[in-house]
Amino acid sequence: MKNFYKTLGIKYDATQEEIKKVYRKLAVKFHPDKNPCNKEAEEKFKECSEAYEHLSNAEKKRKHDFLIRQEEQRLRQEKELREREAAYQKAMSQKVANSKSPKVNWGGISTGIIILILIIIGVSMATSKKNNNNG
Repeated sequence: MKNFYKTLGIKYDATQEEIKKVYRKLAVKFHPDKNPCNKEAEEKFKECSEAYEHLSNAEKKRKHDFLIRQEEQRLRQEKELREREAAYQKAMSQKVANSKSPKVNWGGISTGIIILILIIIGVSMATSKKNNNNG
């Protein structure tokens, strides 16, 4: 949707006098007679004229203002929804990361395994000596 306030570069609370003043300045700047063979200037002139037509007419301005407010509200809601979705995705990825099995300190486990193996070997050797002495 076209925002005629942005087209003219004015604030939403601009008075009719301010709207007219800005329009006239832009109309002179982009008028086809001042910019022959310049399609860009001609297009800007048409856009400014359309904006002035809507903003200088009380009924058209009221409708335009309503539609602009609706559009801005929709854009804010979309932005909030995207932000909530991003926060949800982030929370879910953190939850998944936290729910995975804990990281294992392999250094501590290998030391424990080595100690356990040495104990088993020691018990086996002691049992073996005992059996040899008895036999």
